[in-house]
Amino acid sequence: MRLGSIYGLADPRAPEIVRYVGQSIQPRQRLWGHLAEARSKSRSLHVPVYRWMRRLLKSGLAPVIAALEYVPAHQLDDRERYWISRLNRMQGRKLLNQLETGKWHHSADTRLRMSHAGRRAWANPRRRKEWSRRMRARCTPKYLRKLSKAHTGKKPSLETRRKCSRSMRRVWANPRRRRRMVLAQRHFWANPRRREEWSRRMRARSTPKYLRKLSLANTLAWQRRRRGKKP
Repeated sequence: MRLGSIYGLADPRAPEIVRYVGQSIQPRQRLWGHLAEARSKSRSLHVPVYRWMRRLLKSGLAPVIAALEYVPAHQLDDRERYWISRLNRMQGRKLLNQLETGKWHHSADTRLRMSHAGRRAWANPRRRKEWSRRMRARCTPKYLRKLSKAHTGKKPSLETRRKCSRSMRRVWANPRRRRRMVLAQRHFWANPRRREEWSRRMRARSTPKYLRKLSLANTLAWQRRRRGKKP
């Protein structure tokens, strides 16, 4: 069973007083994410917890994190609400959490405005080029190995697979989006250098061991489909 953590953030000068409660599967990495967002002025200007973190950072300090409870991942929302309510009562002061209902949910109007803003950003060739440059700089061999190790052995849940399936069906049901995807693929394969690079990678990947594994997987899949067709 996958466990998650309910964590609290506190001022290192008064670690016994929790200022913020959150949830995460990896609380230490979540703290790094909080600090990165606090350093981003666009976020910290409006969110109480990030304004508090910025004051600490300006003083040469950083918040300390402590695990309050470890629970199964599906119980994180309920336990986060419990700890927010409990600490508000116990400490006699309101936490920096903006909500007491677990995760943040944007309104439909906010989601629509965020969607329009994202589309406008992607329509700008300079911004697309800059994001591409940043991603290429980030995807070092070490980072890719770490990412591969983190995802190896993980299987998406049945609900996640169904959501992905419904999403792709909606994409392919739209003639305009289907046409754009086809044109993008043709543009990709029209580049001789890309074709040569793709061919080189596939030849390097197609070892005898890999081909035997692929053949076995295809045989098992074919047998399962055949059994499913039987009355």
